[in-house]
Parts: sequence; structure tokens; C-alpha cells
Amino acid sequence: VQCHARNEHFSFVDCTCSFVKKIHRICSEHNEANERAKRETGKDDRFLAVLGSPVHPEVVGFLSRFKGKKVVFGNAAEAEALLGEDPTLTDGSLTPVLVAQTTQNIIEWENTKKIYNLNFKCPYIYDTICSITDSRQTEAAELARKCDHVVVIGGRDSSNSAKLYAICRSICAD
Repeated sequence: VQCHARNEHFSFVDCTCSFVKKIHRICSEHNEANERAKRETGKDDRFLAVLGSPVHPEVVGFLSRFKGKKVVFGNAAEAEALLGEDPTLTDGSLTPVLVAQTTQNIIEWENTKKIYNLNFKCPYIYDTICSITDSRQTEAAELARKCDHVVVIGGRDSSNSAKLYAICRSICAD
């Protein structure tokens, strides 16, 4: 945007996935609300909770849009453990804003939502898993049940590929 302001011949197309943009918006809006609360009361009133990998670029992007307290966990068991380890999360002073990396497993997400609904009165919970990703994971599991061998082709550092591999591997030994 700044380059275009300086040079009218420069242009760009934002190709960010719409699911990821949604999470950016959620984090930014809750950050603004948190900042308002801090100005009015002197303290934050919410924290960001993310089911995902803290080093994944997508998650790094969400985290950059929220300036308050943040927690990232890889599965529902880790989410529950974090709540037990950090009393500032469950003392009632902060309301969680729960989102998931778009490629997360839907079962882990559902289990995580249950934990947050049990531990908090009115958590902000946003279903942010990509429906296409969920469909591909379901299809991969169905194929793995029918096949003797499964080959997952994808990027070595790809969260999608890693999750598809883990799903297939848990069902099909080869």
C-alpha cells in the first residue's frame, strides 16, 4: 500500500486465504476491545488462545495482531494443561478469544472448545478451521481405511501435509 502511494505503477494483489483473513480480523477486533478495556479500567479483559503451532507463519500472523496475553497449544490436552498451570487465565479477570490455525484437526478443535466452554462462562469461540482442509482430512482417513498403502505428497514444512500424513499413518500402517 505504501509503495503504491509513492509510485502509481506499483500494484499488488492480496492473495491471503479468506479463512486466514477472518482470523486476522478477529484478532485485530479483540485487540482493539482489549485496548479500550485497558484505557478504561487499567487492565486487559481478554486473552487470545490459539490451537496451532506457535512457529507456523499463519499463527505468527494472528499473534502479531493481538498485543495482550496469548497462549498457543498443539492439542486439547495441552490447552487443558495450560489452563491448570496459569491461574491468571482462569481467575475470572480475562475472557478467552479462542481460534484455531486453519489446518487443525476438527476433533482436536471440538475437544478444545469443550474445555473452554467448561472453564469459562462466556468465551469468544470462533470456528476458523478451513472447511476444505477438514474435508481433505476426512477423505484422507476414508482412503487410508480402504488402502494397504498410502502416499502423502506435499511440502516437508507444510502443516496440511503433516496432518494428512498423521491421519493416514494412524489408520494405515504403511
